[in-house]
Amino acid sequence: MTRIALTALALLAVVGCGACIRNKETFFFHNFSMRTLVENYKSHAALDCGPVSGGGGGSTFGIAAVGGGFPRSEYHSHKGDAYFCKLNSSGALDEAALIEGLARDVESAITSSGAKLVDRQTHGPTNILLNYTSGNAKGHIEISVKRFSGDQYNLLADLEESGKSRWW
Repeated sequence: MTRIALTALALLAVVGCGACIRNKETFFFHNFSMRTLVENYKSHAALDCGPVSGGGGGSTFGIAAVGGGFPRSEYHSHKGDAYFCKLNSSGALDEAALIEGLARDVESAITSSGAKLVDRQTHGPTNILLNYTSGNAKGHIEISVKRFSGDQYNLLADLEESGKSRWW
């Protein structure tokens, strides 16, 4: 009976220890929000992103995978976020200027969070990829603007980050 109790206790400790592993995602990754980015961006006067226009919605999807064993576990996290806006009645939007302004704000958010901007890659006029590091974490964020349904825009962010997990 003692052997069964000790085995059960050991099994409980192993299973319970999974809760001891926490992803060490950076402050930037953990707190990024496309909605906040767009709402704080002051030069998007051609867009109406308020609730009346049907905008303001967003979605976030995250995946975190931990592996590699104790004590050097690693994580890989992915997060996507979107924000929908409608073109104002003025009818003109400089998409390249919008993505550039958003990218500058993301660069500022990266550095103000304590991370370091490594490089910037432009993929066409409406898509920018920013690579960053923070401690032992490496990540990137891709920002893009996609027009659909005539006067509607989907502002997208796709983030990935990898690094070492910590135990606590």
